[in-house]
Amino acid sequence: MTKNNERAKWTDVENNMWKHSMEREENTKDECGSSSTSEKIDDSVHEKQCPQLQNLLVFGDSFALRLCKAVDPSVKGKFNLCQGGMRINDLKHALSNISDLTLNGKGLLLLVGMNDVLKVKQEDLDGEIFSLISKVLKLNVKMLFLCTLPILPGKLNEPIENFNEEIRDFESVDENICVVDLEAIFVKEDESTDESFYEKCHYNDDYDIHPNTKGFQKMAEIILSKL
Repeated sequence: MTKNNERAKWTDVENNMWKHSMEREENTKDECGSSSTSEKIDDSVHEKQCPQLQNLLVFGDSFALRLCKAVDPSVKGKFNLCQGGMRINDLKHALSNISDLTLNGKGLLLLVGMNDVLKVKQEDLDGEIFSLISKVLKLNVKMLFLCTLPILPGKLNEPIENFNEEIRDFESVDENICVVDLEAIFVKEDESTDESFYEKCHYNDDYDIHPNTKGFQKMAEIILSKL
């Protein structure tokens, strides 16, 4: 994908559909927990902090959590560092509330940003993700697997592509960062989005930007192939 620094000119319909999907994710309280990170985090219960994908700890938003659940249906409960509606600054705030968190040389998967790409200016978003990654690397991470975002059906992808270009650049910043390019999974040879992974992503009241189970399982295959 070619990087374009100009923001896309969204139609009112596309903006409203994205907003509807994001607001539904943020306002829904289910077994994954809400998006609020203001409550005091219990440092003594490690299981509450994040789920795992095999031997990787996972931080992020609903894409990250659903990824874990697609691979391991036993993943349940509330996680302070991986939940629906999580934005980059939410995750930084949650990390700041865990005073003694250390990953003790474990691998970490970071998948976050979809809730930010249409709400934050690109130049500000670049600073936010840099700040988050810097904070994460201070946690004694053995290897940080940093994921690009999936491409979506429709015309909502330019800010996602710009964000993903910034993510790819981090691989040259630190030897402990490995970029996992999830964008490529969802792009066909003609550079259109493979909508077979998005059976629920259409413009009506059930609009859902998340891939189906097949999409998440394909994401997991790519991630685990990097281990």
